[in-house]
Amino acid sequence: MADAEILDRISDAIIQLDIKNIEAYTNRALEQDCTPVEVVTALGKGMEITGKQFKCGEIFLPEVMVACDVYKEGFKIVFPLIQAQTSESFIGCIAIGSIYGDVHTVGKDVAAAVFAAAGFKVVDLGVTVKDEAWLQAVNEHAPDIIGLGTYMTSTFMHTRELVQMFKDAGVRQDIKVICGGPSVNNETARELGADGASGNAWEAVEIMREWMEQKRGVQN
Repeated sequence: MADAEILDRISDAIIQLDIKNIEAYTNRALEQDCTPVEVVTALGKGMEITGKQFKCGEIFLPEVMVACDVYKEGFKIVFPLIQAQTSESFIGCIAIGSIYGDVHTVGKDVAAAVFAAAGFKVVDLGVTVKDEAWLQAVNEHAPDIIGLGTYMTSTFMHTRELVQMFKDAGVRQDIKVICGGPSVNNETARELGADGASGNAWEAVEIMREWMEQKRGVQN
């Protein structure tokens, strides 16, 4: 089996929700000297197609969740290899979690998988993340982006306090803040001090990629 064929099988496993075989395909790809980046790209391709199907209404959230599970089964095999690479291997780093008081995890888990598949280093802080934990993550991981998962209007409003905390700590200028979830909208997010918002993880990737291109342009 050629390298291209096994990589296609990895992508197809996600599209076909084939959690039974993804581990074997991933290990086989590595045995055939596919690089971890090539494997992650194949996993990402499967998630990208899944996202397009979801956006077009061809599949629904339950199928997306299974696709994420398939992705995670493959990704956990290459994750240690990816982590060993230099930061230049990633588009950027995002620290993601649900705002304190918000226990919803489904949307965050989907977003984390999509962001990783797109080439971002993802630091997953979990759910109902306390304010000080966000600041600790900024100091410890130096993320380019903070992803605030907020699935209720009340928690969405807490964005203002979090952004102010980043300002008070002197780190706001170093990060972009994006809100995600069904309760968000871009205009309100900006009014609360964030840089943007999206209720769709795949659309968020495009926003985040643009931010990283702008950052690289400034640095150059």
